[in-house]
Amino acid sequence: MNVADLKTGQMGIVDQVLNIGREQGIVQRLAAMGVVSDRPVQVLRKAQFNGPLHIRVGATTEIAIRPHEAEMIVLKTDEDDEINFYQGSQMIPKSVIELMEQVKSISVMILISIILLLISELFLKVMKLIAFS
Repeated sequence: MNVADLKTGQMGIVDQVLNIGREQGIVQRLAAMGVVSDRPVQVLRKAQFNGPLHIRVGATTEIAIRPHEAEMIVLKTDEDDEINFYQGSQMIPKSVIELMEQVKSISVMILISIILLLISELFLKVMKLIAFS
């Protein structure tokens, strides 16, 4: 199975990128854009009449590739837990807005952790002052 076989919205995990004929430059270009083994890819759009595919690589990289390039990207075919994990994962945002929401949520959690750490340090200092008085 390869990326060209996926339907719009479907995801897969890259197994390998085939070097067909004299396509080494394309293999290197895809690798530079993050299309390497064990990375998730998702087909976002397919153009009509055998046009380019709009795909997401990893969490945020979006690229357009030609159909013959999509055929070079071989996907893992076994139904292992890793593929199921990526397909149901909330770690891969579906849009820039969703990514921004995830970053905002993580930032708030970090801020709360820092505040709790400062409060606990202050509490310990107050307890030491009370113990020594």
